[in-house]
Amino acid sequence: MPFTKTTILLIGLTLLVSGCGKKEKLTRPWSFFPNMHHQDSARPQELEPNHPDYEQRKGRAVRTPVAGTVPMDFSRYTYAKMDPKAAEAINPLPKSMDVLLAGRRAYGIYCSVCHGERGDGDGNIIPNMATPQHSFSGREYKSAMQLPPPPSLHSERVGTMTDGAIFNYITKGGALMPKYNHLNVEMRWSIVHYLRVLFKASHASDDELKAYEANKSNWTDPTSHEVVHDWRD
Repeated sequence: MPFTKTTILLIGLTLLVSGCGKKEKLTRPWSFFPNMHHQDSARPQELEPNHPDYEQRKGRAVRTPVAGTVPMDFSRYTYAKMDPKAAEAINPLPKSMDVLLAGRRAYGIYCSVCHGERGDGDGNIIPNMATPQHSFSGREYKSAMQLPPPPSLHSERVGTMTDGAIFNYITKGGALMPKYNHLNVEMRWSIVHYLRVLFKASHASDDELKAYEANKSNWTDPTSHEVVHDWRD
């Protein structure tokens, strides 16, 4: 028994010492599971000159997607910029309070910097024509490129545009406005609904204003945490 313990101790010390060294070993003398070390997988963008599809894939290891493959959360939108057929699209979201609040939130983040809080074209990054060296927010305008104020969202043109046309403008962009197709579909449609609210607020009739004044004490603006909307971020 003592001999056995001594032998086991010596073997253990030998293995321990053999595993130590000043320089890290990048190769191992024995490979008990070679399939785990030598795989057929390829690194991203790695060239494979011997692959039968080398010419088709131009040497890249990335496989050609299966026909009909689409990215996650992909939404097919085939209309071109300002395509007349895009105006026929119907807003799929209901005109509910949660949708309007979601639209207001998205508008405040992505649109108000140029269009202004109420859609008057007086966003924080737009220079005030009265004092071009300052923006409408009063800050010094340091950009060498003077951005022209965007058109008012209360104009007759915007009022006569269909929901589909406005959605197309947001998705594909306009004359100077960049496209915002990186926003998910629900967010863009909710902005369309909120633009209708801004337009209506600037074109309210006297009777509607009187009705609002008579009932505004009963109105409470829901807070953001009360908004329930299915974003697909």
